[in-house]
Amino acid sequence: GRALVTLTANEMLTWIPFNAEGLAIYGISEMGNDLDFIYRNDTLWVEKTLYPGQSATIEIQLTAPAIPNFFEVGYHVDWQRVFTFAEPFGARRWFPCWDQPYDKFDEITIAVNMPEDWSLASNGFLISTTYPEPGRKREVYHYDDPISTYLIMIAAGLYSKRIETVNGIQYRYFTYPDDSADAVIDWEPTPQMVDVFSERFGDYPFAAYGMVEAGIFGGWGAMEHQTFTTYGYRLIDGLRSYEAIVAHELAHMWFGDYLSPVDFRNMWLNEGFATYFAAVWFEEAEGEDIFREELESMANAYFFEDEDELRYAAYDPPEGFLFGNVVYQKAGWVLHMLRKQLLGDELFYELMHEWTSRYAFGTVDTEDFISLVNEMSGEDYRWFFDQWIYQAGHPELSMEVSVLHDIDDVVIHSVQTQHDAPIFRYPLQIQVMTTEQTLTHTIWFQDIDQTVTLHIPGVVSAHLTYFQDLLYETSATSTDPTHPDLPLEVALLPAYPNPFNSAVSIPFELNARSHVKVSVYNLQGQVVGQIVDAVFNSGKHTLTFAPNANIASGVYLVRLAAGSTIQTAKIVLVK
Repeated sequence: GRALVTLTANEMLTWIPFNAEGLAIYGISEMGNDLDFIYRNDTLWVEKTLYPGQSATIEIQLTAPAIPNFFEVGYHVDWQRVFTFAEPFGARRWFPCWDQPYDKFDEITIAVNMPEDWSLASNGFLISTTYPEPGRKREVYHYDDPISTYLIMIAAGLYSKRIETVNGIQYRYFTYPDDSADAVIDWEPTPQMVDVFSERFGDYPFAAYGMVEAGIFGGWGAMEHQTFTTYGYRLIDGLRSYEAIVAHELAHMWFGDYLSPVDFRNMWLNEGFATYFAAVWFEEAEGEDIFREELESMANAYFFEDEDELRYAAYDPPEGFLFGNVVYQKAGWVLHMLRKQLLGDELFYELMHEWTSRYAFGTVDTEDFISLVNEMSGEDYRWFFDQWIYQAGHPELSMEVSVLHDIDDVVIHSVQTQHDAPIFRYPLQIQVMTTEQTLTHTIWFQDIDQTVTLHIPGVVSAHLTYFQDLLYETSATSTDPTHPDLPLEVALLPAYPNPFNSAVSIPFELNARSHVKVSVYNLQGQVVGQIVDAVFNSGKHTLTFAPNANIASGVYLVRLAAGSTIQTAKIVLVK
């Protein structure tokens, strides 16, 4: 390879530093003149004096080794193709650079010499194709917007290509030939997603978007390279099973690419935003119920990690947890709570528009976001980010809702029981049925042990609403002298973990003693598992489904039939 890097000094330099890990360096020059260099401790030092504001163009001849583990960053060689991915610090494994997200290139040109039946996917636009020798092809891409090093990529190989222009945006889809028909189905909603996201937080920031299939993360993951997402081959099935991942990676074009983090302590500004807005896509495309299912799945994924792993904050996650569920699912929930608890939809989306426009093509940190929230709301919401982003944990509540019929009072008693976490300030929605109507009251709590009393004439019953715009866990009871067994409504709750491997837990709630039948179906409507067919008392129950070894990876439907109620939910088996 050859890296030609034009740089400008911010301060006086006598040696120019480049991050370079595991590369073989054959020579360094400037305008044909060789330069001395030292390469040690993964840093390449090039001897060259530059004064502040002075520029130089450095040419570096190198070889980058192929990284054998497809879950690691760097340059990868697969069968009939090659690809790269670099988040967080893997760009230095395939070209020398100053490998920090805050130091963006102003423009890049990438050229690859390859077999003539291969095609190249890279950032920006394909600007030339030549054939330098028999059997070889050279393709060149150019991109002229600011871009962080970890967002630069190549993927080259035997690809089927589909290119279309919709509303002025060029869409490029590169797939393995055998997967091209399935990818048409799976990726078909992409332009519609762009329209939804553009309305929610500003016009799509680039002139092109693409997805290219590769073995990234063993085929099970994806990476939001700027203007071209690298997408795992196992995520293409023609059933849109992984539509949330398509939406997640697209949302990164705004949050992560257009606006990049100053450093990776602020990774939640990338991953939390992309996770939440993938759920918002389903809110728009499939409605409120599916949106809430996505939020509940996010909550359960976070709770599962919180119970089994280290408890940590979304800001500056510890080593090994940069891509943890706190940074993705919990941080996504923080945005939902900001929207629903504090700002409301209109101001929330005005905030998103201002966030993307004010920091366009720049870098941001958590303090930038807090300042903008406070500026646009006219309130000081630092306490909200202190408890949800800078500190770990979530409210764990012991709740009791009581109805005192003789004096028409509803009494809500909440005790915070969490450990290794702050005392939270939070709202709860209480549903109250009277002799004339059903009402919902929002009540804020902030003490360890707090009781709130509502006087509601004609009250019949009261309980927590099934869905709360709050990331919390509770052991809740409804106490009613007239209806002592009154629980929450019948509900099939989100399965966890989901996706799962060997077994999945399936919780549900009953509002009365009922005959319950729970089955698992494939997408063709065939029963692949009969979990239970029995009578259960009212309350909360949890079942376990451990599929047979001959059941393949994929999306399945859990069906709960309880009395006259039938509910379904998706689970994803990953082997």
